[in-house]
Amino acid sequence: MVVAAIAGLFESERDFFNGGADQFVWNHGPGAARSIGSAWRAVGAVENGELLIELANALERLEAARGWDDDKPIRAFIEYRRLVAGPDFGRPEPAEELAEALVEWAIEHPEAFVSRDVNVPTS
Repeated sequence: MVVAAIAGLFESERDFFNGGADQFVWNHGPGAARSIGSAWRAVGAVENGELLIELANALERLEAARGWDDDKPIRAFIEYRRLVAGPDFGRPEPAEELAEALVEWAIEHPEAFVSRDVNVPTS
């Protein structure tokens, strides 16, 4: 899960910097957003993890209710952005939240850093 969370950060970073979380969800789709959001939540980066999942759900609802006019993608994106009140969601930067969450995760899961192939003294 840690590797998925870090990989998700690298996958989403450009869109977050360029236009925000809603742009990432729009560009990569609800499935990718939900997958990354779930990985972030699993390691403790809850605010941005939940945001991605909420934005994925909103995009799916909008697509189901409206359908898309393929020749007007910018208009469709602006409609989505208005619906979700983006691009500023008042959440910490994903990299900062994830860094803090991973430090806490590492402290809570020290066993993840011990190789099962090495005999470690217990006393």
